[in-house]
Amino acid sequence: MFTTRMSDTEKQCLYETVTQAGSLLDALGYPWWLSHGTLLGAWRHHDVIPWDDDLDVAFPRERISELQATAAANGWEFRRLGPFLAKIWNPRAAMYQTGADWSWPFADITLYDETSSTIIIEYMYHRFFAVVEKSAVLPLQKVSFGPLQLPVPKSPETLLNQIYPYWNRQPSSSNYSHRSEGSYSEPSERRRIADLADEFPMFNVNLDFTDDSVVVYHGEHPSWSGPVHFFSDGRMSRPGVDEGRYEKIEDHGIALFWDRWAPEVLVRKDSTSAYRDPTKPFFLYPR
Repeated sequence: MFTTRMSDTEKQCLYETVTQAGSLLDALGYPWWLSHGTLLGAWRHHDVIPWDDDLDVAFPRERISELQATAAANGWEFRRLGPFLAKIWNPRAAMYQTGADWSWPFADITLYDETSSTIIIEYMYHRFFAVVEKSAVLPLQKVSFGPLQLPVPKSPETLLNQIYPYWNRQPSSSNYSHRSEGSYSEPSERRRIADLADEFPMFNVNLDFTDDSVVVYHGEHPSWSGPVHFFSDGRMSRPGVDEGRYEKIEDHGIALFWDRWAPEVLVRKDSTSAYRDPTKPFFLYPR
């Protein structure tokens, strides 16, 4: 659902958190920048994405022990959540107890790696990695993030185009609250960028862009590593790989009719359908 999720008081708390976290990171002397959804917000809205409520920051993975020590020395909590993700938060500034091990607001620290010429950063919960030339990231620039000026890559769009292919054409909303670490009752949705411009500030996008189809679902096919896009006119595609059409099966599944592969059925995991195991597609006869 496309709606403003945070109150002014909550946004101010988030600004204070990113300011304080930025001071910790600056003291270490290594390049850090807004990443993922926070980068998208800064570039497209010059603020938090209106329907979002968290902070994402990129920091070098090989320096994470130094960040952990600095956080502890300044009264911040640190939690390593995997090889490419950590969280830091200031318990004295907690606005909400989330029910998880951390309070809100917090900063998600995405840990990037470097080669001699590239920077590698994960997305989609460590399933994919964006690889960009260092020249697209460094030197960093500063852009508006609400009342603040914060660092972002030299070419934000180079990174955004890999992580969020539809960021400047068909934004998708979030159905997850980081303040409570739970889902909203409304599902996520996708709308054309021009349709949202009357309701929300937009920058660095082409509002004249038109497309006769909106992506209505962006999902992971159980047998493939990449996403499948389903469009409102009945088309579907794996970008750059294959195309076809789909038909809904009531409210619990989708029949896929690929141009080059055998048809199949995908069913929601929580469905009571006889074909409810999405890891074992039920194959259809071609029409």
